[in-house]
Amino acid sequence: MKAAIINSFGDPNVLSLDNDFPKPDIKKNQVLIKVIATGINPLDYKIRKGELRQVLGKKFPMVLGNDAAGIVVKCGDEAHGFKVGDHVYGMTDSYEKPSYFGFAKTGSYAEYVATRADTLSLKPSNLTFEEAASVPLCALTSYQVLVKKSKLSKEIVF
Repeated sequence: MKAAIINSFGDPNVLSLDNDFPKPDIKKNQVLIKVIATGINPLDYKIRKGELRQVLGKKFPMVLGNDAAGIVVKCGDEAHGFKVGDHVYGMTDSYEKPSYFGFAKTGSYAEYVATRADTLSLKPSNLTFEEAASVPLCALTSYQVLVKKSKLSKEIVF
């Protein structure tokens, strides 16, 4: 599969296209998504620059990208709520369990990404794949500011 990868930390020039990157395998609680659109946000360039290497490590090659929208092509035995062919979006995380530090393992700058089922939602039919891929981190950031930092109640927010 094709994937935009980095083999070292640095400026945008460290990004390269690998035309023969291995397609990810899935765990029992994961789904494999054919990526139609991916979001690009500040988290990605911070990872590329190496600013989060203390938390994420520095195993190369690394595929960047967390936000994605696409089509489910394979489901693990315990990946409930989705079936092959579903249009989905979310902030992908290819770790089998959520990270203790709260950081996801990246990978949506590729033709396929493996992610836990709990990181996904069905894509609303009134959104394009590109629109859906732009939502996850922005929505999470807004939620954190409104509910966690500003202490607004859920009744006010939702």
